[in-house]
Amino acid sequence: MFWQLETERLLNEKEVAELFSIKVVTLRRWRWLGTGPRFLKIGGAVRYDPQVLKNYLSDRARTSTSDPGGGQVCSREPQHIEQRHRGSFIERALAGDFDPCT
Repeated sequence: MFWQLETERLLNEKEVAELFSIKVVTLRRWRWLGTGPRFLKIGGAVRYDPQVLKNYLSDRARTSTSDPGGGQVCSREPQHIEQRHRGSFIERALAGDFDPCT
């Protein structure tokens, strides 16, 4: 299990993808979008600090599917799904215009 990972060495993208149970291409897309865990660029190599990965996962822990995370609590009912997803999700996310409570 990831939480038992105790290493001081930096991890490569293949190792991180395996730990997260995702494809390497997903991790690369997250880097391109700026939505994944922070990484280090050493020459042409991409590396990840295990402590940063642990924090990244901890920050995404949820208690329910409606939990927006980060200690936030939605004070209102989510809007109708068609209204929630008006516009491109990526455009809204990059513009900082994405509120998981709406």
